[in-house]
Amino acid sequence: MISDNVLRFAIPSDGELHTSTMEFLDSCGLAVDRPNRRQYTATIRSLPNVQILFQRASDIPHNIADGSADLGIVGHDRFSEETEPSDSSAIVIPDLGYGQAQLVTAVPTSWIDVNDMIDLADLDAEFRANNRTLRIATKYPKLVSQYLYEKGLRYFSLVQASGALEAAPIIGYADVIVDISSTGTTLRENHLKPIGDGVVFSSAACLVTNNVRIGIGNNGSDSLNSAVRLIVDNIRGYLSAKNVYIVTAHIYQDDLDIENDQNYDRLQRFGPLTFSSLRGEQGSIGMAITITANKMLLREVVQEFRKMNATAMNVTEPKYLFESFSGSGEFPGSNMAGSDNIA
Repeated sequence: MISDNVLRFAIPSDGELHTSTMEFLDSCGLAVDRPNRRQYTATIRSLPNVQILFQRASDIPHNIADGSADLGIVGHDRFSEETEPSDSSAIVIPDLGYGQAQLVTAVPTSWIDVNDMIDLADLDAEFRANNRTLRIATKYPKLVSQYLYEKGLRYFSLVQASGALEAAPIIGYADVIVDISSTGTTLRENHLKPIGDGVVFSSAACLVTNNVRIGIGNNGSDSLNSAVRLIVDNIRGYLSAKNVYIVTAHIYQDDLDIENDQNYDRLQRFGPLTFSSLRGEQGSIGMAITITANKMLLREVVQEFRKMNATAMNVTEPKYLFESFSGSGEFPGSNMAGSDNIA
């Protein structure tokens, strides 16, 4: 039996999401120690009060909601399909940067007159007029039914199916499918085409938690909350660092223009600045200026430094970029769906 002071962290047990999650946690400094692949529990060596639970991805939202797991990684699509607003669960980080896919509506390529959801709604009504029902196969009945009603379809029937849905129109048990697609290759190989504005949901791997055990609103165990903060801090630090470069430039004494603040004002548009003295045998010989800037802005940052006659510009990629946070109990960068903070 797992102690109440042990954080139960559920991750997918197989498939692409399992492999990507193991690699992601390793990159975040949270490497999972699993000596035997047949075991369905594991540990994080740096966090002794955390137990990893390997579970089917479809089970993780339910286990988070009923409290049998405290923290989990799962596809955003699956979490949204399987949970209700009344459930005691919430999304901590909605996009972990991997597992991207879309829930798309696809029809046979032979349907040359059906190219968007308006066309499909017209076909739905036409089927109804001919005493037929448009059959739509999916593994996401809640998300799909909501979306179809929003798009004006009223007479369809949903066919819940498991396994590969791409064969459904060929076999004959459905006319249309709505399924997860990453590249569209499998759809094309099965003579299906995604239709315009037919994306039901855009998904990625997300981090979710149980509100009660972890303590949204100043509840929950201090030891569990502490473990969650460490995990979230590492993950946010890793994700934040992926988007930035750290640029350090040297500006020597003869080129320093202390009176001209415009140079520094321009640099501050790109990110926070830090200054340190460059010293030689005779004392200060210049200034080292460091800026943390979005990767997309690198060339602009370099050009601004060149205008200041900067030399020896060094560009590095940080492994982590941590935010400061107070001891109030809030997550670093706390922005939880369905909650204000975690204490």
